[in-house]
Amino acid sequence: MKRALCLALLAGAACAIARADFSYRETTRINGEKRAAGSIKLIKGNRMAEITKDHVAVIDLDKETITQIDLAKKTYYVLTFAQLKQTADAAPEVKVDQAVVETGKTKNIGALPVKETVLTVTVEGRVTITVDSWMATMPGYDEVRSFQRKLGEKLGYGFGSGVVLGEFRGALGAQMSKIDGAPVESVTRAVSMPDKELLGEAVTELSEFLSGPVEASRFDVPQGFKQIQPDSRLTGGAR
Repeated sequence: MKRALCLALLAGAACAIARADFSYRETTRINGEKRAAGSIKLIKGNRMAEITKDHVAVIDLDKETITQIDLAKKTYYVLTFAQLKQTADAAPEVKVDQAVVETGKTKNIGALPVKETVLTVTVEGRVTITVDSWMATMPGYDEVRSFQRKLGEKLGYGFGSGVVLGEFRGALGAQMSKIDGAPVESVTRAVSMPDKELLGEAVTELSEFLSGPVEASRFDVPQGFKQIQPDSRLTGGAR
């Protein structure tokens, strides 16, 4: 009896570890802007929330929905994965060449040892996107990677990948999901080909990593908020 109870407790502990809550801060500067855009990201089971001062986006893998909450206007709308897929399917396919290279370079960011990984994606010979990331082994960040992979399987790797620069997110996200570790510092550049003109640059930093309980209420729509219909451009015309 004692052995059975011990095994049950161990199994429960293993499940708790495997599905631990996790949170971190993400800041991004685009094209050298002095003011960075910052957000807090929360993971709780099969839900992820991205929280800014005036906005919350909640992805629910079980319900297959994305809820966009406007805290300033006290409104919200819900998009289903099916609606988003319809929009994505309507977009033309692009030919992509891609490569991931671990350069072997290492350094410390603060007290954190990191190693460099460079992802290069060329889209139809017209644009090359390079993501130069410094990766760290971060306890608990596997929860983020696991969520991103499951989201990619359901909706496409452009969503939840953390990659900016619009139409190229899918190609980049698919490769980023295969790289282990937390990209604590990344520089993403898009360059036109063959003239090599810089089209855009984004610098992203991750910090304040925390494994610990996240309140379920932070994923809920606040009471009294009004539901509205999403822009038809987000749904491919579907309702």
